[in-house]
Amino acid sequence: MNVLVMGLSKTGTTVISKTIANSIPNSDYVVEPKEIIFFEKLKYEQSSKPVVVKVIFEHWNSKPRMRNAVLYNEARLKFDKRICIIRDPRDEMISRLYYLIKPYFDSKVEYYKENQAEKEQAIEKWISIFREKEADPRKISILSMCKRLMEEFKVVVLPKNILNTEYSDFISNHTVLFRLSYEDFIQGNTQELEKYLGIPLRTVKNMGTHEYTRRSEGMNNWKKYFTEEDVIYFKQYFSNLAGVYSLNDWELSSDKQIDPKHGSEYLQRLMANPVAEKKSKLRFW
Repeated sequence: MNVLVMGLSKTGTTVISKTIANSIPNSDYVVEPKEIIFFEKLKYEQSSKPVVVKVIFEHWNSKPRMRNAVLYNEARLKFDKRICIIRDPRDEMISRLYYLIKPYFDSKVEYYKENQAEKEQAIEKWISIFREKEADPRKISILSMCKRLMEEFKVVVLPKNILNTEYSDFISNHTVLFRLSYEDFIQGNTQELEKYLGIPLRTVKNMGTHEYTRRSEGMNNWKKYFTEEDVIYFKQYFSNLAGVYSLNDWELSSDKQIDPKHGSEYLQRLMANPVAEKKSKLRFW
């Protein structure tokens, strides 16, 4: 059985696809192919070995016809099961905001090549913005954090008045996809997924080389991070996604601090990882 797992980045694609691969005996696991040539390899026509492929939706935005060809089994590699992941966009946004440090500094490898001290100072400045948020989450808005990152690092974190509805439109228009809620998955509500796959799922406790990307694997994290200012802005910002996502709840938590393990310490772990992603694009949304 070959399985395609598709989703936006930072929506749980790794833990879900790894869980599925771990549940299919003797399966290959492939992460984020970006070219159609991968799906055209003759070996996949000749092999009886199952394969689970994780695809990041936006990696294929410039090649939508090829993405559709993969989805509808027009390439050599055919998929028996095709899954798309849906995650609360507010949590996705927080996850992207935290991960942004890695592609930013990976893209600056050459710039900091001769000045490691300057790089370390810049990293510390970046992380300090998140430490301030952790110490007083009700006072510092997500919007103000995005503004500071723009002012200090020239990173356009949140393009105002631009809402990318391409993914929600895509999954609404392609009925061959099985919709999987990330929130259901992490809560263990996997009965429908297991029924669709025809196999029981085994828990993945370690994601191997991708373990460093794991932050909290929680849900409703946005409640800890948003302020009233954020609610007013993002309630309107995400209004066009209501057809795919359930965004009726906007009540904030009363947390007075954010656990550094899921914040600044996570950023430190990301930057301690030696793997550089030079081709990463600085995209928040």
